[in-house]
Amino acid sequence: MVLDGYSVASRLPYFLWNSMPDERLIELGSKHQLGGGRLIEEIDRMLADPRSDRFVKDCLGQWIDLRDINFTSPDRKLYPEFRNDLRDAMLLETRAWFREMPISPSSNRFCFKMRKPSREA
Repeated sequence: MVLDGYSVASRLPYFLWNSMPDERLIELGSKHQLGGGRLIEEIDRMLADPRSDRFVKDCLGQWIDLRDINFTSPDRKLYPEFRNDLRDAMLLETRAWFREMPISPSSNRFCFKMRKPSREA
């Protein structure tokens, strides 16, 4: 299924922001200007927006169960130095690492590949 510009503008922010589209996306989508390089520019813009923090938090929470970190505790005999501030730092470091991963299509090391739709579908 190929999406038109308005459909892309409607869906993309719910993925990257967990929120509705902003005026710019709606305008570009309604004018069918969300293809090729313009789409990549918009993805980069959206990932730079603070609203993308929700994407990072939710993605890691589901992907590697990071949201369940508070339900586990290291063995105090093996790790007597473990404290809650260390747990918080572990969360922040993991999120910062993920944020720096090449999740933008403009990166040379883009880790989420887009593929062209199959004509057989």
